[in-house]
Amino acid sequence: MSRLQLSTKLGLLLFALFSSLCLILLAVLYVVFSRSLVAQAAADLLHRGHGHAEALSGRWGPEALNHVVAMERRTPLIAAVVDRGGTVLASSEPLGPEQTRYLQVDGRALATPEGAVVSGDWREEPYLVVWSPVFRNGEWVATVVLFEPTEPFRRDLEAFKVASWIALGIMAVLATAVTVVLSRRLTRPLRQMTAVTSAIAAGDYTQRVAIRGNDEIARLAASINRMAESLQTYRAQQSAFLADVSHELRTPLTYIQGYSEALVKGYGDEAQRRAMAATIHQEAGRLTRLLQDLFTLVRLEEPTFSLRRQPVEVGQTVKAVVARLLPAFAEKGVNLRVDASEDLWVDGDGERLEQVWINLLDNARRHTPSGGEVTVSIGREGREAVVTVRDTGEGIPPDDLPHIWERLYRVDKSRSRAGGGAGLGLAIVRRIVELHGGRVHAESRCGQGATFRVWLPLRPA
Repeated sequence: MSRLQLSTKLGLLLFALFSSLCLILLAVLYVVFSRSLVAQAAADLLHRGHGHAEALSGRWGPEALNHVVAMERRTPLIAAVVDRGGTVLASSEPLGPEQTRYLQVDGRALATPEGAVVSGDWREEPYLVVWSPVFRNGEWVATVVLFEPTEPFRRDLEAFKVASWIALGIMAVLATAVTVVLSRRLTRPLRQMTAVTSAIAAGDYTQRVAIRGNDEIARLAASINRMAESLQTYRAQQSAFLADVSHELRTPLTYIQGYSEALVKGYGDEAQRRAMAATIHQEAGRLTRLLQDLFTLVRLEEPTFSLRRQPVEVGQTVKAVVARLLPAFAEKGVNLRVDASEDLWVDGDGERLEQVWINLLDNARRHTPSGGEVTVSIGREGREAVVTVRDTGEGIPPDDLPHIWERLYRVDKSRSRAGGGAGLGLAIVRRIVELHGGRVHAESRCGQGATFRVWLPLRPA
């Protein structure tokens, strides 16, 4: 596995891309420059040869021939005039084998008014050679041949190549500096994120990543910060939850341990021992219910938990729970009334929905005094079934209302656990309803009771 840092890898990648682009660009420029240079030189040479050919066409003879070749003696060019058979009639300098071999071609194929470039290979050939035919009275009589040495082209192009390599070296140095600065700048936020996430993994949830801009890295930093905040909140909630659970367990266990020791040691008379045994039984039952609720809530919050969905008529589940709880309401002297106007079907887990109604009704019963009333109504709002539980109890203070759905939250901390519950019922209600794709809401005024509503999506018609 490569141990190179990301900034190094990024820098090498940028440098490789930049270098490749520069090499390709210089290669293209070299080819274009060399071809355009030779093409322009050949065009100029051909134009010059046509000028000599036109002069000879208008004035033919030894004097005109000598005049044409004499004009090129002051230039790097070599000029020669040859007849139709390839015999040299005049030249600006004696022709050697290197020049005469360009004359050994079939001139008839080149005898056109446009002329021809006989040799244009500047890499391999020593001369750039053009033919410009001379016509008199419409008949081809001779050819002006111009030779231009190709060595200057090679020198110019070699100089261009050297300059290109120098420029490439300068650009490589600049590219290295730019890529180093750019890669470090790009990876600086990533290094900070690494440090922050390592601190979070070690348990320091107060660390945050500085956010700059609004690009992908900034959005990633914001996501890490949200994750840290969520973990910090979860850690605080977890600590509070464990503390609350310990507190809730400590009370019944203290009763059970204290009274059981008293019974073992034989303290008190028969009536006192019966009272202690009843307290042990009561606290054991409360401890059992608390553990059952905790187990239920933990199961509901597992990612793998799934409902056993089937068509369920909401009114039937509510009426079944009401029938089960009527004796408890009657014992306390609280009137329980149900208003179900129509059959409303949902895709849900009937057993879990009954648990929702049990928790809501038991919560309403515990907080409604004797002589009060609890009303359950079932209706429809759009494509949702709505179950409303309304009581005439003491109500919920505004500061506590937003927190009643939290685990182990108790509105009245001083209320006895025998009458106030452990604070898990509404948390279970919310979780079950959310698993059904529904939502919950509570509203209340102190001294005027509380109203709880549950919305569940109806089955498609």
